Amino acid sequence: MAEICKHDMHRFASNDVSRLLLLVIVILSVCSFFLRQTTKYAAAEFCEFFLGIIVARGIMLASLWFRSYFFLISFRMILIGSFICLLVLASVFHFDEEGRFYYHGEVRRCGLWENPNIFGLLMGVGLTMAIGCLIWKSFTGKKTKLGIWHKYMTVFNILWLISFILLTNALVKSYSRGAWLASICGLAYFYYIIFAYKSSQDPGKTMLSEHIRVRVQKRKMIRTIIVILVVTVCAIRVTLFHQDYNYKFAKRVSSIADPNDMSWVNRVITSEGALQMISVKPWLGYGWNQPENIYNEYFKPSRLVDGRGIILNSYLMLTMILGLPVLVCLLVYCYIKFMSGHRLLFNQNSKIFIMEGAICRAGCIVLFTGFIFNGGMLYLPLAAPAWILLEFGSFEF
Repeated sequence: MAEICKHDMHRFASNDVSRLLLLVIVILSVCSFFLRQTTKYAAAEFCEFFLGIIVARGIMLASLWFRSYFFLISFRMILIGSFICLLVLASVFHFDEEGRFYYHGEVRRCGLWENPNIFGLLMGVGLTMAIGCLIWKSFTGKKTKLGIWHKYMTVFNILWLISFILLTNALVKSYSRGAWLASICGLAYFYYIIFAYKSSQDPGKTMLSEHIRVRVQKRKMIRTIIVILVVTVCAIRVTLFHQDYNYKFAKRVSSIADPNDMSWVNRVITSEGALQMISVKPWLGYGWNQPENIYNEYFKPSRLVDGRGIILNSYLMLTMILGLPVLVCLLVYCYIKFMSGHRLLFNQNSKIFIMEGAICRAGCIVLFTGFIFNGGMLYLPLAAPAWILLEFGSFEF
């Protein structure tokens, strides 16, 4: 009982701190918008940033209104399944992508979005969440009673497997290195929680039975991971069936370590310029829709032809717009929300609503990692899913 009360007190304290931080972010952002000269582009940037937060909070509060655990778990699974299905549809249908983006003569997939980096990042989110759904049954075991989800688990697993293959194909063909790296980070989170959670359950058993149970469970998890890795390799191999595809994929991967790769060079140069701009105005920033113009006019080196790389790191971009205090508040807010759900993985009293939140948090990791390389925090199609997944992974009941 004392452990439960302690956990509840910590949860409520974390919720109060997160709400306070969100309020500070809102106040500083609104003041920056209204107290400075703004344009219609600044208004659009401001609205896209906050609309994702508002939508996420609204959906979460609406689901919590019923105060029903079964409704919440069903709502979360409906959200996860619908999101994966939409991404699969976007990955299957080919839109007018000719003449937009190429890598060594090969068309980079963009789908409905503006560039292949955004497309690849969303495909990475869908891929990560599909893998989470695949390992869901072996992770939660037989303790979970979820009605239709448990009854038709085999059918759903087949659908998740097909989705995983299609999304892997789309992710590879985006040729987005930032999306590939972000997807690996999301999968690493699953790798961590699979073993950490299972080794923390049922502490009342004897050391011998605990050792045997953990060893058997780890073997099951290793088999699951091996199957997923084999399917991943097969999906990538099918995607890169032609020798030309193999060469381009390997060249794209190896370009990460190439010091002459212009994409990385431009990002490093623009990041240095962003840090210089932040050092000039660290507390209040430059205002909405201002950093790119100011960088091109005052901070861009003469050897750099295109300064649009300044927008690719969302965290530096947000700092240039609003200042360091807002960035610190935002990072602490995300950390509190993330950890409030992650800690329940090791709470003995929480055995049902675990994997669904972990799937949401893994997708959230992909997006927030991708914001470092591909931008998107100020772009609604990426910002809204990121905030929604963060809310539904926080277990804020």
